[in-house]
Amino acid sequence: MSSLITDKQFKTAMGQFLTGVTIVSCIKQDGNPYGLTVNSFASVSLSPRLVLWSLIKGNSCASDFEKAQHFSIAFLAHEQTELCGRFSTEHEDRFKGVDWHTGHTGAPVIAGALRVLECRSWQQYDGGDHIIHVGEVLHIHEHENDLQPMSYFSGKVNDI
Repeated sequence: MSSLITDKQFKTAMGQFLTGVTIVSCIKQDGNPYGLTVNSFASVSLSPRLVLWSLIKGNSCASDFEKAQHFSIAFLAHEQTELCGRFSTEHEDRFKGVDWHTGHTGAPVIAGALRVLECRSWQQYDGGDHIIHVGEVLHIHEHENDLQPMSYFSGKVNDI
C-alpha cells in the first residue's frame, strides 16, 4: 500500500512540534571527539534512567556511535546558536575552539550547556533510515545559570 503522505508533508508536520536542541558527542575510534546537533531526543525510563536519540544511518560517524560505550548529551542554551550551527554542518573539526572537557565516562562534556548527561550505551534499534540509540544516564552535569533553552520550530532555532 502506498503512502498518501509525501516526505515534504511529513517533514513540515514534524517541524511544527517544538523540540529542544542537543549536541550528542562521543570519542571516535581514532581517539578524537565527535559531536552533532540532534533534536530527536527523549526521556524513556526512570528505572533504569534511560534516554534516546536517533542518528541517520548515512552519517559519516555512525559506526563510531554504534561502537562507543559512552556518549554525552548536552542540552543547549539559546545563547549557543553558534555551536548548534557548527555541530550541524560538515565542519572540519567541530570541537576546535570549543570549551569542553572529558567527563567521568570519557565522553566529551561541552561547557556552558544547560545540562550534560553522560550515558552508557544501552541498546540500539533499527528505526527506518535512522538508528535509535538508547543510553543509561550515569552522570548529570548541572550548570548554575539563568540561561534559556534552545528550541527548534518550523525549520529554525526558535526565538524565546
